[in-house]
Amino acid sequence: MSKAFVFLPLVWVLAAGFASAPPIPRASCTGWTHSGPIAMTGVTRGGGLDGEVRRILDPASGRWSERTDYGTMSQASGFDGILAWSQDRSGGSHSLDSQFARRTALSEAWIMARGWCGASGAAIEPAGKATEAGAAFSVWRVTPRGGAPIELWTDDATGLPHRVVEQLSENRLIRTWSQWKTLPGGVRMPGVERVEDPEDEAAETLTFSRIARAPGSASAFARPPAPRDYAMLGGRRSTTVRYEADVDRVFVPVSIDGHGPMLFELDTGGHLILTRDAAKGLDLAPVGAFSSTGGGQGVVKAGFVRVHELRIGDAVLREQPTKVLNLSAASNDRGPRPARAGILGLELFERFAVRLDRRAQTLTLTPLEAFRHAGPGVALPLRFTEDAPQARGAVAGLPGDLELDTGNSGPAIIEGRWATDHGLAERFATGVVASGSGVGGDYKETVSRAALKLGPFDLPGEVVSYVGVVERGSEAMRDIAGNIGEPILAQFDVTFDYGRHQVWLDPLPHRAPRAYNRAGLGLSKVGEDPFKISLVIAGSPGERAGLRAGDLVTAMDGRPASGMAAFEARRRFLQPVGSVVTLTAQSPGAAPREVRLTLAELVP
Repeated sequence: MSKAFVFLPLVWVLAAGFASAPPIPRASCTGWTHSGPIAMTGVTRGGGLDGEVRRILDPASGRWSERTDYGTMSQASGFDGILAWSQDRSGGSHSLDSQFARRTALSEAWIMARGWCGASGAAIEPAGKATEAGAAFSVWRVTPRGGAPIELWTDDATGLPHRVVEQLSENRLIRTWSQWKTLPGGVRMPGVERVEDPEDEAAETLTFSRIARAPGSASAFARPPAPRDYAMLGGRRSTTVRYEADVDRVFVPVSIDGHGPMLFELDTGGHLILTRDAAKGLDLAPVGAFSSTGGGQGVVKAGFVRVHELRIGDAVLREQPTKVLNLSAASNDRGPRPARAGILGLELFERFAVRLDRRAQTLTLTPLEAFRHAGPGVALPLRFTEDAPQARGAVAGLPGDLELDTGNSGPAIIEGRWATDHGLAERFATGVVASGSGVGGDYKETVSRAALKLGPFDLPGEVVSYVGVVERGSEAMRDIAGNIGEPILAQFDVTFDYGRHQVWLDPLPHRAPRAYNRAGLGLSKVGEDPFKISLVIAGSPGERAGLRAGDLVTAMDGRPASGMAAFEARRRFLQPVGSVVTLTAQSPGAAPREVRLTLAELVP
């Protein structure tokens, strides 16, 4: 596909008049604004599976709702005229109410209502021409009033809309329409819609076999009610379990279909996931191949299984579609302890208030409808652009939204686009060069310190990481300043109440910034293998001791590596400056040697 854009001045026009610029073609407008709500049903193909789709839209207001059902999993989304909402594959749902989400919702409503057919205000910028498969198109840059910019293509031969491109938080959504049909009254509708997410390497094709008028009920566009697929055994009001903690991760005991308990990581930024090994052990075979992204630039394909019963203490979730993801063996490994079996994410938080008591090391679950906060703490409003919660804060004195992510076990992340927009990119690009790891693989990062603020709480001297401007993954987000993970959240007793869009923070006595790796070594291991050095930071005690990436560590402070987990080694590297850690190390082809590391502060 080739594009030839000629940029012209931006002008404000009314979609009904277009006196100041060439009008967007109106070939799709006949009878449109008088057609009433429209129901569209058909089939969909995505992620290697075939399913069913049903969409209802209101041309007069831009309200809409859509559900796709692939059997193993289904999901829905919509706009009720005020807020967009999302219903994930488990049946739980939440409103999308961040400022970024509100702007995106207005633009989607403008598209659904065919704003070019009515009198809705929009900024229209003719943006040149494009060709595709021998056809010629006019390209328009449109910013609906109060909305986010979109790119609209119209077919020069037919005047019909061909494609719309929306910029979401961390990716683009591209809709391409074809096979237009004419309904009674002359209304034109596309019979096929191709939905692509190029950054996530995902695509879905919707083919509508029936398009007809629908009853005009507000309930058709409303956020779905909470599912009734969870319960508290014995009529209990809440349940409390002890969790296990490594350096910066929370592991909850979970029983799956009567097996376990197994350890699941608590992740406000994630979804319900089983590792491939855990799914295999439960004799569950995933179907489909849907895209997953996270930290790093890679895209991972994952299928789904259905878990019939998930139990945490006396809390039970039933019939849960669960993603099976090939998480790295090194990140699952916990030494002689049971390996990580999966991740607990949005599905849990959409049903239960979740409290983490740091000193007692307990997790308490209370059904949202029964929860009322009691005790100390400060309530912060939560907002959502997609599935992860955001709270208001600041970075280096500049206000911004911060994602709260218990699944981030590393330094707080400063988003590249936000830093660039606020003139801070050069500052955060200077520091200690290290590496991080996520669903999308390993990536380089720069580590430094910054003054953060979360609600009323000052967080001076926190360790932060910076990747820069990237095209996809969790570091590509456009709507937030940064991501605060478990190293900072662990300074508080935390209660998440998604039902009221609140988080309660109760600061621990003597809380302080978490130290950063004072040995300058990254280690990984699986099972009883020795540690393998994956990273040596320049100028660190590890480099000064002559260690190199690829070297093996067979013992630490006299303890064999075979009986240790990687997080235990990391914990030793967080000891006070001047502490000595003794390693038994071996370079490829060389004899083992003893190495003494005197820990030092690498991030001043």
